[in-house]
Amino acid sequence: MHPDDKRNLIIFFAICLAAFFAYDIFIHKPKMKALEAHRATVAAQPAEAPVNAAAETQAQSVEDGLQAGARIAIDNPDLSGSLSLRGGRIDDLSLRQYFETVERETPVRLMEPASGGHPLYADFGWLGENGVATPNAQTQWRARDGGPLSKDKPVTLTWSNGQGLNFERTYSMDEHYMFTVEQRVTNTSGRAVVLHPYASLTRQGLPADFVKNAIMHEGPIGFFDGELKETSYGDLDDEPRHDFGAGKGWAGFTDKYWFSGIIPAGDAQKTFRFIRAEKDGKGIYQVDMTGAGVTVEPGASATDQIHAYVGPKKLEVLSGYEEKLGIERFDLVIDFGMFWFLTIPFFHILTFLGTTFGSFAVAILVFTVILRLAVFPLANKSYRSFAKMRKIQPKMLEVRERYGEDRAKLQQAIFELYKKEQVNPMAGCLPLLIQIPIFFALYKVLYISLDMRHAPFWGWINDMSAPDPLTVFNLFGLIPWTPPSMLMIGPWALMMGLTLFMQQRMNPPAQDAMQAKILSFMPIIITFLMAHFPAGLVIYWTWSNCLSILQQYVLMKQEGVEVHFFRKDPADKKMEDVVAHQPTVHPGLDAIEHEAKEVEEKVEKAISPPKPKKKR
Repeated sequence: MHPDDKRNLIIFFAICLAAFFAYDIFIHKPKMKALEAHRATVAAQPAEAPVNAAAETQAQSVEDGLQAGARIAIDNPDLSGSLSLRGGRIDDLSLRQYFETVERETPVRLMEPASGGHPLYADFGWLGENGVATPNAQTQWRARDGGPLSKDKPVTLTWSNGQGLNFERTYSMDEHYMFTVEQRVTNTSGRAVVLHPYASLTRQGLPADFVKNAIMHEGPIGFFDGELKETSYGDLDDEPRHDFGAGKGWAGFTDKYWFSGIIPAGDAQKTFRFIRAEKDGKGIYQVDMTGAGVTVEPGASATDQIHAYVGPKKLEVLSGYEEKLGIERFDLVIDFGMFWFLTIPFFHILTFLGTTFGSFAVAILVFTVILRLAVFPLANKSYRSFAKMRKIQPKMLEVRERYGEDRAKLQQAIFELYKKEQVNPMAGCLPLLIQIPIFFALYKVLYISLDMRHAPFWGWINDMSAPDPLTVFNLFGLIPWTPPSMLMIGPWALMMGLTLFMQQRMNPPAQDAMQAKILSFMPIIITFLMAHFPAGLVIYWTWSNCLSILQQYVLMKQEGVEVHFFRKDPADKKMEDVVAHQPTVHPGLDAIEHEAKEVEEKVEKAISPPKPKKKR
């Protein structure tokens, strides 16, 4: 081993050792101490919200559950459903303005009782210390009136524990999706009692439309004292309890388009939890909040207030509650991703265009044009570089044929050719890399946008949030056969694959045989992958590709380069044959490496001491 290599190896291991000790001292040990302190705090908590599924008697259907006991109807412009007097539980809510299918017949049901196929319900109450009896999931409340609960008419429930504690719970709601629950307990016993207010959201099993993906978060979410916390269902399967202490915050379950959450009032310290239990082999997921203990003296009363949101993830609605109720960063319910500084403006522009044109389909097409104009200079630089690479291809072929198997000379000759023709092979890549966050942000917006749900496009697409319903494997519905899901390759996916193929033909050929083979299959692979994505995303990508092809075609014509879309350029074929029998050369990287060596030689020459003259 060369002495310099030995020295570098020793330095490398020394740095690794120093980094390990630094991490252990300054990061790992403080983190463990904080975790132990947090666990001690949690262990000292005198009361915890129950997992409100253990005592449930399972019925056979949602209808059975709704008929199992007395209920108070819920009726406002955006929500309908009912409130169960058993437990005082909100477990039946549907959205009036959103429907399960494009036929707009069945409203979206966000909450359903434990008897349903996908139960989700909200519980509220008090937890007592020293065996004090408090309301639970089986408590039969009494209503002071028959309802219905609406934006102009609150409902109050009452219950007495028979030991001198009288409980009242008043439900009210606004014209949209926000409930307010006021709890009051009056102590007529002869001793003081300590009570903890709590609220919980319990979900039995996973949502009906849950799809695990890396595009957006679905599952428990919370914002606690200025910090966003997201825990997936899979995380709870691995670690079934996550505790968070906070004075202010909110928590709930976020789905792709909907959110159910609890927002306690006040600044007193609270404990939030994301937990998982199991019943009859079914996962029970719960988000809950337990407040600090309140001492209620004999003859005194205690009150608590909590808000509960059940509705769509519409930014203007969430922002309105953030301003009206002071709910900090309620907009984070919507997962705008790591490129939020692009995603949020895109979201607003698309919403504005959709409102202006009265069609989200037109909004997508117009916004794609706007976006292409915004990145026009960057794309121009990329495509002009690609055109120049194609233009010098005959000379590149001559160089490769001349130097054959000599990689060093081949690399030198290619670099000299680039220098002579003033071509920078990396100039085409860097602008494309800069555009990646822009297009990913738009992709994210289209995926999470509620406006795209059930929004039609022209032709056979009646829901841009669903995959293309047609497939080439049954001749687009002419053959009465339903292919497997993996073979659902619709017309829009085929058009997108065609545009990718055309773009590939316009770009300079790969300078590596293996890379060329992989790239030749990419349009097919992407077509099969994207065919199962929402049609709106595929339409956007296809339309964006068409605009890119037009721009690149004009530039190539300006540079005097021929374009062959549907037959392989003879020069490309010849280049592939030559490259297949020659050593691998990466033009861009090799050019940078060669340039770096030249700079290094010049620096060494400049700082080297002059050689002594020979004596005569």
